[in-house]
Amino acid sequence: MSYRAIVSNWNGTLFKNPTDEELNKAIGYGILDDAKRALGQGILTDPVQALRRLDLSRAKDLVNLAMAKYVVKKRLAKHKAGQKPLYEVYEAFNQSINGQRVELIYQIVDDFARKSADLVDIRILKPLGEAHNRGRFVGILSTSYTRAIKKILAAAGYGYTVDKIEANVLHTDDNNALGFSSEIWGEKPAVFRDVFMKERGFRDDEIIYISDSWGGDDDETIEIARMIRPGNFIAAFNAKDEFKQKMAKICDAFVPDNEEDLRRYLQLR
Repeated sequence: MSYRAIVSNWNGTLFKNPTDEELNKAIGYGILDDAKRALGQGILTDPVQALRRLDLSRAKDLVNLAMAKYVVKKRLAKHKAGQKPLYEVYEAFNQSINGQRVELIYQIVDDFARKSADLVDIRILKPLGEAHNRGRFVGILSTSYTRAIKKILAAAGYGYTVDKIEANVLHTDDNNALGFSSEIWGEKPAVFRDVFMKERGFRDDEIIYISDSWGGDDDETIEIARMIRPGNFIAAFNAKDEFKQKMAKICDAFVPDNEEDLRRYLQLR
């Protein structure tokens, strides 16, 4: 094999959910349930103090989350219609988690990961794991959440497969969440170049990139594909047929038919 590294997208590629919509819903509902429990317990144990302190603050959480849900729903419809970039969809959600307990968000994310382990695409992860065992570097580049990716891979039994995850993180202040980072949104090509080519030292003919077509960032995907040698881009199994055909024309993309097809490609490339 002439290549030294494989970098993959996450949502829609290694993970079957095309966006973080389900993860964000889990976080939102988890915070909502926690706020409801706090309200109920406060009223039962000390109703006067509950109304004065804790319950009023948790009631504010309920209002903020309800508003965020409404805004995200409207923006998501516009995104699906091609009228709004995906990162703008979740701005309201990101604001709603400001001030929430970090421990609570970690618990929700970890629970989501355990329940979502069967959504990884083993048709890609198995061959990647085998390439990794042969000494190839494996990385992930994603606008998703680093902890969620790590926990899902671990729950699925593929935590060993990945050397580097470059994704968004949860910014915190002591024990409180400030919001998820957004530096990768709209900057995937620059991050790919800086992190995986410049910092790691992989040349354009030594690196393979795998991606799908569901994130609304085809232009970024094409830009990355043009950074590497023709033939070193792989269209993920779940990508749309139009995307596979387009990438085959643009950069001589490899379009595997099945897991064994991908395995042979990675063995012979």
